[in-house]
Amino acid sequence: MSLLHILSVALEFVVFILGLKMVFEKKRYLGVPIAITFGIYVFYDLAKGLGWGLPRDFLDTIFFMATLSALYVVWHLGRRKG
Repeated sequence: MSLLHILSVALEFVVFILGLKMVFEKKRYLGVPIAITFGIYVFYDLAKGLGWGLPRDFLDTIFFMATLSALYVVWHLGRRKG
């Protein structure tokens, strides 16, 4: 993994933690799909970058789930008024 890739995964992990903080400290439940999305991104990047040998179909499925989770957040935020 390149230094830039490592930095990217570290930042994804920070967003994952901040999503959890939103839920547990501020009771903002949109933090759940944010944490799910970025938790999956971290797992996915580590699995691919470190060659964990997981089935490609599994990795594609969890990446798709992360995309759906991000879509939920954006959709929900877009429907809010004010």
